[in-house]
Amino acid sequence: MTLTNSKDSSDTSDVSLMKNNYNQIVDAIKCMDIPMLHLILDEKINYNDLPKNEFLYLLNAVFEQMQKEGDNFLEAHKGYCSNCFMGRQGITFIGNKSRNYFDIAFEKNRQGLVRNLRQCDLFMNNVLLDGYSLAKEIRIENN
Repeated sequence: MTLTNSKDSSDTSDVSLMKNNYNQIVDAIKCMDIPMLHLILDEKINYNDLPKNEFLYLLNAVFEQMQKEGDNFLEAHKGYCSNCFMGRQGITFIGNKSRNYFDIAFEKNRQGLVRNLRQCDLFMNNVLLDGYSLAKEIRIENN
């Protein structure tokens, strides 16, 4: 998809980009693509209670750790928060080799755009992970 600066009302590419930012964010995380997330995420919003650049720096450290353990991509499994963000939709991202994982709950506005995303501490889904007993949860935070 190519974005243009055209003011032509028939050009809806930027609108469809905004309406689909949930899918784009999920796809970028699955690919561990920090440059794409940098383009998609809003500079004015804090993510996981962090400014965008700090959040992306920490998320990149998570991606690097997962890649060192052999992960080429992350599987995405839908679920929901059962604690602080009760019922909010989210995703468990699981390393394709290590089976290590992290959970993200998404907050959307009325138009369906992602307005925040947070790591979730009590996330529910129907996924039984192969090697789950060996998997570890990875935190997106300062050590």
